Amino acid sequence: MKKNDWMTDFYGVDWFEITSIDEINPGVENALIEWRVSAQNPDSINKAESNGFKLVESAIEFESQVTPDISKDTSEIELAKEEHLDQIIDITQKCFLDNNDLYTRFKNKEFFTGEQCKSYYEASIKNNFSKQSTVTVVSQDEEGISAYYMIRKVDENIYKGVMTGVLPRARGKRLHAKMQQASFNAIGKTITVINSTQLSNFNTIKSHIRANRILSKIDHIFYLRV
Repeated sequence: MKKNDWMTDFYGVDWFEITSIDEINPGVENALIEWRVSAQNPDSINKAESNGFKLVESAIEFESQVTPDISKDTSEIELAKEEHLDQIIDITQKCFLDNNDLYTRFKNKEFFTGEQCKSYYEASIKNNFSKQSTVTVVSQDEEGISAYYMIRKVDENIYKGVMTGVLPRARGKRLHAKMQQASFNAIGKTITVINSTQLSNFNTIKSHIRANRILSKIDHIFYLRV
């Protein structure tokens, strides 16, 4: 069992991660155990269900290789500044927490309160925004910041999409594509980008497929409270 210190501090209860049912320490009490099981591993899925784990989310991951290209349209997009942070958090609230059509494990009332869900997203945005390994871009109109995209370096030439949000007033302008390209231009070299979303998020999945991105992983996320 591996202790997740960040989630333990955030959640207020010991939070452990496992990769096999054999890792569980029977002496652990008053804790939460997270197990990510590959969709290609039905045996572990059955073990998770038979040992009381609850499926809280299914995540799908795509990979693509991207390059800087200043010839592509990135108008209206700029690198985010510290003064934009509160508006980015507000967009996250509206696009993720207030969106009843979008399900995430953090909305599961069995494991998170509404306040914890809100605090998690806010803390995640702030933590990633402050890292030098993160690139955040925004789109701004006459009313303020209307969209953002955040991507984080996880290895020398590998970046992972952290979060993105576009307010209703700004949709239909291809801002996702513009913001991503602006981020790639800011990084300034060819990289592999990993993007993940919930398996239930059909529109985003279809967008990844249309962009010829490679399906790299599907994980089922299980929780167990002990």
